[in-house]
Amino acid sequence: MQKTYHIDGMHCASCATLIQGEMKDISQITSCDINLINHTATLDFADDELPIDQLNKRIQPFGYTFEVPTSPSSEQTLTKANSTENPLHEKELSKTKREMRIAIPFIVLSLFLMSRMLGAEYGVLGIQAMPEGVHYFATRRLLPLAATFIICTIGRKYLKAVRTYIRYGKATMDTLVGIGTGFAYLYSLFITLFVTGLLFDLIHSAGLERFSQYLSQYLDPNRVFYEAVIIVIGFISIGKYMEQRTMSKTWQAIKALVNLQVKKARKLVAF
Repeated sequence: MQKTYHIDGMHCASCATLIQGEMKDISQITSCDINLINHTATLDFADDELPIDQLNKRIQPFGYTFEVPTSPSSEQTLTKANSTENPLHEKELSKTKREMRIAIPFIVLSLFLMSRMLGAEYGVLGIQAMPEGVHYFATRRLLPLAATFIICTIGRKYLKAVRTYIRYGKATMDTLVGIGTGFAYLYSLFITLFVTGLLFDLIHSAGLERFSQYLSQYLDPNRVFYEAVIIVIGFISIGKYMEQRTMSKTWQAIKALVNLQVKKARKLVAF
């Protein structure tokens, strides 16, 4: 018995590989075909069809969900290579578009501040260093707040992927992004709090100057990576939106081509 499902949450080849591996581990499933383009999974069952809740228990911990097509006709079109139906979820496209719009202002801010700081440090194009007060506010207040907002909103799914990897040992591209941006954010936050921030003053007031001196030997207080966190997550959000929009336009083009087929034919019979 064969059954086709929509897949919610899948967006890359590593996601498809993970889902396929989980389905093949189920003895009642003889084969699993994942279509990354139209976000569907076609399962062949050895006997009777398994309940969708049982299938979802295997993939929901990784952020994916099987959905039953709304009607028999839509299920049939999913299995056709020349399907005229656009199976991409509009809510997913809207979500990535919203994330992109949120990320763009933060990317512009980060690029501007980063270019000013690097340009002043290396003397590029005669860029002058920012006033000390402005530099302190940008690097110790503005960028930390901006990076915290980005990683707790748009980047939350990447941190969730890291947690899933720690718990289940299954990694995707989101896991790599989460590890990179997560460590960069935590390192920068540690510098801000313990080396140059509020906790630094508390350490000195408690008479623990040696601790701060020890940290200063190995950590450069002027090297934080908040802008890298913002730029990486932001550009990935832009890329995901562009990818989904391109896929949607591709399906629209296929639909237009299929609609060019002749719907009626006249048969001439000789008497």
